Amino acid sequence: MDWVNRLFIFILGIMLLCFSCSQSKRHQVLSIFFDGVESPDTTAAGRISGQGGNAKNDSESQLAQSTPTYFYHTIYQQKECSACHDSENANKLIEELPDLCYQCHSDFSEEYEYLHVPVAMGECGECHHPHLAKNEKLLIAEIQALCFSCHDQDDLRETETHSEIGETGCTDCHNPHGGEDEYLFN
Repeated sequence: MDWVNRLFIFILGIMLLCFSCSQSKRHQVLSIFFDGVESPDTTAAGRISGQGGNAKNDSESQLAQSTPTYFYHTIYQQKECSACHDSENANKLIEELPDLCYQCHSDFSEEYEYLHVPVAMGECGECHHPHLAKNEKLLIAEIQALCFSCHDQDDLRETETHSEIGETGCTDCHNPHGGEDEYLFN
């Protein structure tokens, strides 16, 4: 095999690595080949704070305003991967869900008489992303969109209680984890 084919395979391997690894590893690899690769830890607020008024900073400010801000799981942001993953075992989780989450977060089964079905089944990932998300509390979607991914919007809006709910967030009235009644009222 000649050097061109080897170079092609090497670059292809790097590209595959970039798309299959964590954001921090992807940043490290891409930074080797390209200048100006932005760190995944940089938030929009961090990019625009303390910048002057030159053309470069103005374009960075515009980029920051158009780039979504991400919310990070503290452990992920602090790069404490081993708190959840076993690096010696293909980065598998060190414990099954929800017990892994309950090492740091409340065990809702001990707090509430009634549990939301995903919580009762230990499916934290049905609503929360474990690393980062565009929505607060690491929600995988905005609150109403997330709730309506399981609950039928048309059926709910037909009830008298929900007929004029508009864009009100479901969690304004309902606890997403559990409650003292079957409707999980706050």
